[in-house]
Amino acid sequence: MSKTNCFALLTRSQRDQIEKELQEYGFMNIKNIKDLIEKNQFKNKITFLDPEFCITLDCYIDPENPIFIDSNKKQIYSKSDLFEKFPFEEFATTPEKMFRRQEIGLFIKKSGHQVQYEYLMRDQSDEDFVSLDDDIKRIIRKGHTNQLQATKIAITNIYLANEEWEEFCLMKKFIGGFRKFIPIEGGATIRQAIEAVPFFLASQTKGGMALLTDGSESKSEPRKRKRKSKKDKYV
Repeated sequence: MSKTNCFALLTRSQRDQIEKELQEYGFMNIKNIKDLIEKNQFKNKITFLDPEFCITLDCYIDPENPIFIDSNKKQIYSKSDLFEKFPFEEFATTPEKMFRRQEIGLFIKKSGHQVQYEYLMRDQSDEDFVSLDDDIKRIIRKGHTNQLQATKIAITNIYLANEEWEEFCLMKKFIGGFRKFIPIEGGATIRQAIEAVPFFLASQTKGGMALLTDGSESKSEPRKRKRKSKKDKYV
């Protein structure tokens, strides 16, 4: 199935209205996007994003400036925000590797004369797109075959944090603390701290922090015990 954008999931009147607003006001900036999400999605203790809300939101996001969301911490970033606040270059990675791009699928369920529309959001990297009804039946019925297929799938400009992002934040915190203990005049940079980690780990068996600065081993050695005879104790 070919994939589209979120405009294809709107009614004609909704598309016309949004296109008119975009022509007049342009795309939303990151401040407006943050305010909109915080007021409509991150109220109280709610940390998930509603797919229907995201369909509308995505239409106002500049495709050249996607947004990155850490739902657990209720943090919303632009790409420039992330590069300004986090050491992606030093760790030789990018926000796209720490966050997963989202897709929204439209499922249409017909029962007699009734038609139900269901919107679901998933990571773009997921292998299959399963309706909620089929997902439940797969749990309670062994060997269940999916009955509904997504009628349309839209690729969004919204990225959600994944496990790699949590690990990245932990590494940032570790390096931030570790650099304070590196004996470099004026303080170590993040890159110097990252490069020093292997030497620091090796130094744990070779005499302390000396390896971090000049590569030499510490002169201090464990006190050697001498044995006078087989019956004597170590002294």
